[in-house]
Amino acid sequence: MKPFAGELIGKTIEIVGATNPTLNGKKGTIINETKMTITLRQGTRMKTILKSAIVRLKLADRLLEGRSLLGRTEERLKWHH
Repeated sequence: MKPFAGELIGKTIEIVGATNPTLNGKKGTIINETKMTITLRQGTRMKTILKSAIVRLKLADRLLEGRSLLGRTEERLKWHH
């Protein structure tokens, strides 16, 4: 699986598979990203999620493996090229 080679901040996602079942079905807009986490805005609430807990997510009409999100944006871009 190649790393996701794009910016995540501002994207709307839905978690469709996670090691923590309470995360399944969570939807929101990514407002922050670190090497290990993403922060989702869900209405007026914010939720920080470990990237390693995400098995699969839906981004627009694409399904992505969670491990493709690991690392910082600039690292993923470098790995992609």
